[in-house]
Amino acid sequence: MDSDWSFWLAQLAGENPETTPGCPWAGFYLLRERRRWADVRGGRRWRVETNHWPTAIWNNNGDWHCVITRASETSHVIDITAIDEGIFSRCCRAAITHDEYLAKVAEIEGART
Repeated sequence: MDSDWSFWLAQLAGENPETTPGCPWAGFYLLRERRRWADVRGGRRWRVETNHWPTAIWNNNGDWHCVITRASETSHVIDITAIDEGIFSRCCRAAITHDEYLAKVAEIEGART
């Protein structure tokens, strides 16, 4: 593995490395997404649903890639700004092992069928 994976490896080792704006790090993470909606039964109440989606981020010859596996679909992102600001910044403190990533992806994709 090259240095692009060093942040992820440090996270797995229990360390808390610093992030650099504009520079995502390769690895496997859980992306937390919250959805909020109003439930009008019995009065107006807000409901919140939180999901943690397995996310893979890597650099291939200078091109950044990100795959997010959600219950409804699998998303592929290649824009470095979107990866850094919209994804990596929200999941960088939730590193998981490659085996955990594969298991969660298989679970989600299996539930789609």
